[in-house]
Amino acid sequence: MKRVLLICPDPTPALDAVTGGLPLALATFLGKPLIEHALDGLARAGASHVRILASDRPSDIRSYLLSGTAWGLDIELIPEPSELSPAAAAETHAAFLPDSSITLSCLPQAPHI
Repeated sequence: MKRVLLICPDPTPALDAVTGGLPLALATFLGKPLIEHALDGLARAGASHVRILASDRPSDIRSYLLSGTAWGLDIELIPEPSELSPAAAAETHAAFLPDSSITLSCLPQAPHI
């Protein structure tokens, strides 16, 4: 079982014109939200449980993701007051026993977990 922390970016008002006012994690790229690209890649890489850390409108992200069954993943969304670095996320969520921490600052199509 591979457990991954997925860190969503902080609010980025400068990108509101691009995101349509949505959290960056829900901004569309190549026909689907960035977070969907990340979850597709994580599922292909063998992840089973993804804990999503979101500081920018986590309720919007939760509403979009629903249960995670579309990716065959056990998804848990945790609201955070601000974006954590991978090291801080791993330390803060050590009880989750993550195999890796990645940020949604790129498109991790097949991250090494």
